[in-house]
Amino acid sequence: ASSKEQVTNSTANAYRSTEADFAIAGYSSALTLYAAQQSYADGKLLLAAGAASQGVYSQNNLTFGFLPPATRYLTLSINFVAEAAKLIDAGQKEGSAVPRSSCASGNGTCFQSIKVGFVQESASFTAESCAGAADAARASGLSLAVDADGSAAPLLVSPQMDEAQIDETLRTLDDIGVNVLVVCAYAPTAIAVVMGTNRTRMPLYATLTQVTID
Repeated sequence: ASSKEQVTNSTANAYRSTEADFAIAGYSSALTLYAAQQSYADGKLLLAAGAASQGVYSQNNLTFGFLPPATRYLTLSINFVAEAAKLIDAGQKEGSAVPRSSCASGNGTCFQSIKVGFVQESASFTAESCAGAADAARASGLSLAVDADGSAAPLLVSPQMDEAQIDETLRTLDDIGVNVLVVCAYAPTAIAVVMGTNRTRMPLYATLTQVTID
C-alpha cells in the first residue's frame, strides 16, 4: 500500500479477514501513521516495524515499534564532527583536506569556523531527522548557517529536481558559508545531492546523511 487510503483499507482488511489480535505495519513513518490510526480505531495492537517518527506513537497507546526516534539518527554524526574539530584545534588530529580552510591550517579556529546547513526531502521522517540534527548541532556548540532573513531552515529537495536545480540549491548553501552539509532524504535524492556537491565543488568538511530507502 502506498497511499493513505490504501494503507488504511489494507490494514483493516488484514486483521478483520483473519480475525487477528494484532497487526504488523509495513514501511514508512508517513504510511504507518494511518495504519496506526485505523488499528487504534478497531482496538487492535499495531507493531510498527518501519516507523521512526514519534507522531506515529504519540497519537495512541496501542502502537509500538523497534526503531530509535528519527530525531536521533544524525546525533552521533554531528557529535563526531564537533569532536574532530576540537581535536584539530588542540593539535591532536590532522586537519581537513579542504585547502586554505580553518580546519586545514591548524590555527585553532576549526571549531568556530564550522557552519552546518541542511537540505531535506519533504516527509515526516526526514523532517524529524533534520530537526534532530539541528538540535544536536546547537547542543554541541556548532553554528548553523543562516540566510539573509536569519533562518536556518532546511532547503527542500525532491526526486523531481534536475541537476541544475540541485546545483542551484547547493550554491545557495555555499553562499551562506555551509561547510558541513546534512542531507535528510531518501536514497535517490540523497545520492543526487551528493553528486551535486561534487559538480559544484562545495568546500565541505563533511556530508552527513542517513540515506533512508523508501
